[in-house]
Amino acid sequence: MSGRQRTRLASLIDRQPHGGTGRRIVFGLLAALLFVLEVTLGDPTSRGLIGIELTLGACAALASAGWLPALGGTLFGALMLTGIALPDAIASPVLLGIGLYAVIAEWVSRRWYIPSVLLLAAVESAQFATTSSPAAEAAGLALGGVFAITLGLGIQWNERRVDVLREQAESSRRDALVAKESIQRELAAALHDTVARDLVQIIVDSQSIARRSPDPGTAEEVDHLGDLGRDAMRHVRSMMGTAAVTGDIPLREPVASVVEVCRQMLEGRGIRVDTDLPAGIDTACEPRAHSILALSIREGMTNVYKYGREGSPARLVVELLGHGGVALSMANAIDPVSQDARSSLMGGFGLDNLARAVANEGGRIRFGSTGGTWLLTVALPAAPAQELASGPLIGGAR
Repeated sequence: MSGRQRTRLASLIDRQPHGGTGRRIVFGLLAALLFVLEVTLGDPTSRGLIGIELTLGACAALASAGWLPALGGTLFGALMLTGIALPDAIASPVLLGIGLYAVIAEWVSRRWYIPSVLLLAAVESAQFATTSSPAAEAAGLALGGVFAITLGLGIQWNERRVDVLREQAESSRRDALVAKESIQRELAAALHDTVARDLVQIIVDSQSIARRSPDPGTAEEVDHLGDLGRDAMRHVRSMMGTAAVTGDIPLREPVASVVEVCRQMLEGRGIRVDTDLPAGIDTACEPRAHSILALSIREGMTNVYKYGREGSPARLVVELLGHGGVALSMANAIDPVSQDARSSLMGGFGLDNLARAVANEGGRIRFGSTGGTWLLTVALPAAPAQELASGPLIGGAR
């Protein structure tokens, strides 16, 4: 046999249905048992070498039906017909009929109804044509046929039930996973709306008290309280981040939508916003960087609305840093003689909160005014790193 022919034969065998381990064991044991019974029972002198070889071949085909039910069953049926056609002095495959009903049961369990009927009809027709007791043959056919069909349908029902149970178990597993993800997202949202917000307030208040306290000891204790709050914030953010990643369902508001809402807000004061947003920003940066970017835009635009000169222009530029990082720069015109605006833009609750959020993600933030222009720059890496220094751009800012 050439290599191409062997390849075609292997491909033909691979495309056939295969039996499982249980079927292979059952058909193997049945074939071995029938071979022993066929050889040992009866008068050995009445069976020639051809009969023994035929029996061995039929039992081997029966055993192979456990691996390849279509091919093995067909070969077994063909050898059964051959044995029936030979004279009784050469071969008399009486007990091998049990194997035939086993093959029929296997085929019925696989819903091969027409091949089952054809195989049974071919073998039994040959048996009727050569038997000396048709009544006994008919009784054997009735009992064997009912047994094989009942067994095949029972196996079919059991396999269908196993498939249903397996599907129910898989559906339950998926439902449990969805419920787990939903709970984790709800937990992250609850942490953001309650614990994280309160911790930010504690951190900001401790910084403010420490700056105003005339007692160095009190300032140091308050600073320590702020450090504890920052540590707690990192733990909370870690929990929130894990819940968001496990859910694997990114809930992102497009950057363009955030900018458009802010643009509509600034139109009320006649402030025009020029923007430069890279294509694909929503999918290019990591979820955490995307969230802080949106927060930076909102906070910066809110300050522009409060303190920007009416009718003045504002500029927003967003750049991708690679590997999911992102950078933002924002500039707008303010009244250079308004000390109120200058001091407010050097760091209130909103900017302190934003600075802490950026620092917790390993990013860098700078803000402040130079003459009549207020600037905000934010750089966020793809993944949280060590905390970087952030704060006002100019030296004397608080």
